[in-house]
Amino acid sequence: MMHYSIKPLATGYRLTIWEPAPLTPDRVQPFLFKLNFTILYPQEAEKILDLIPGQKTQAVKVKGPISGQLALLV
Repeated sequence: MMHYSIKPLATGYRLTIWEPAPLTPDRVQPFLFKLNFTILYPQEAEKILDLIPGQKTQAVKVKGPISGQLALLV
């Protein structure tokens, strides 16, 4: 399961997508990967999230910070 958050910036928004993973001696951060996108409009976040294979998001409406999870349907 991947997670995402959308946070308002001074101009635009930051979309962060990551897949959590337990810490190990070799893994110093609690995720397998983490992507950050700076976008102008919340609708861009929806389009980026829809590019992830096997999942679909609902319309993204942002007034403040939001976060959620993406279930991959295989």
